[in-house]
Amino acid sequence: MFFKKKEAPNPQFEGLTAAAQKVIQDSGLIKQRARVALVLDMSAGMEAVFQSGTAEKVCQRLLALAVHFDDNGAIDVFVCGEKRECLGELTPDNFAGYIDNEIRAKYKATGDASFGSMVEQVIKKYTTEKGDPAFVMFLTSGAIKDKERVKKLLIDSSTYPIFWQFIGIGEIDFQYMKELDHMTGRIIDNANFFQLNDIDRLSDDQLFHRLLNEFPAWLQELRKMGIIK
Repeated sequence: MFFKKKEAPNPQFEGLTAAAQKVIQDSGLIKQRARVALVLDMSAGMEAVFQSGTAEKVCQRLLALAVHFDDNGAIDVFVCGEKRECLGELTPDNFAGYIDNEIRAKYKATGDASFGSMVEQVIKKYTTEKGDPAFVMFLTSGAIKDKERVKKLLIDSSTYPIFWQFIGIGEIDFQYMKELDHMTGRIIDNANFFQLNDIDRLSDDQLFHRLLNEFPAWLQELRKMGIIK
């Protein structure tokens, strides 16, 4: 195993990392390196997601992926609301209480969200800082103001080594997110979307498979075009 094992933040984390490793191996990614990121929509519709513990559960499972992909087993965390900024790294060592202490205590989930500036910030980070391809998970309730701007940014940056995994939380149709998944005009399909209404109904194996559904094919396309080795 090529990552440095760290102390588990809770008794379930060992099982999660084992489940993540199995899915990674099944997907042919066991030797793949990637920078892992999480963007948290801070619009009003996300308050229930934080209160229910869903955001924490998703963070924990993404962290289980990160310890296999990322060189230091960490996730870069971004918030997108009234403030749009990178909060630094989420690791197994600082995970306990992170959502309540670093997100909910400092940022208010309110209004609708404009995602364009955040997408630009993420693109800038992972294109100006040298490193492995970026796997960016975007957790959202779907209340987006600047839809056309986000579409254009994803199209214009489709040859960058950044993959966008959008996850919709809630009961709305998420038609816009589905459009991001299937829109034309991109050199490479750089985004995927799925809806997650009840994380407790999915096994860890099922969730990890959903998270990595299109990531392997995207990496293959990047290699075909000589964007990555």
